[in-house]
Amino acid sequence: MRGDQEQPIWSWSFRDVGALRVALEEYHSDGAKVRRYGEADGTGSGSGADYDNRMLRIWRQNSEIDRRMSVLESRAPWIHRLIYAYYLQGLCGEHDGWVIAAKRCGLEANKSSRWDRDAFEHQVAWCVERLWYAK
Repeated sequence: MRGDQEQPIWSWSFRDVGALRVALEEYHSDGAKVRRYGEADGTGSGSGADYDNRMLRIWRQNSEIDRRMSVLESRAPWIHRLIYAYYLQGLCGEHDGWVIAAKRCGLEANKSSRWDRDAFEHQVAWCVERLWYAK
């Protein structure tokens, strides 16, 4: 990082693309909508130090994801839309959520077609990799 650029206060370092994908899948953890560090909307289930540490980690990860997504929003709007539809809106955890996300992005999405599902998963993997490189 250049000297004139500051590191965000609530940044998170993902060790690899796989860790980023896991963080995307946790974005809406425990029913709490955690968009930015310290701003939860809704109630999660759980209490205690382990729960608090887990939520703190998720909030920090979400903050970093939000920062990277803002980079993609202007540079790669289609990638931003797919990640937003699938992960940030929580469709990745829904049965046939991929169908809804794919249709929102203008992709073929016949839920009985293995080809459509495979093509969607390849697009998701490609988009997550682009998010990994968004700095």
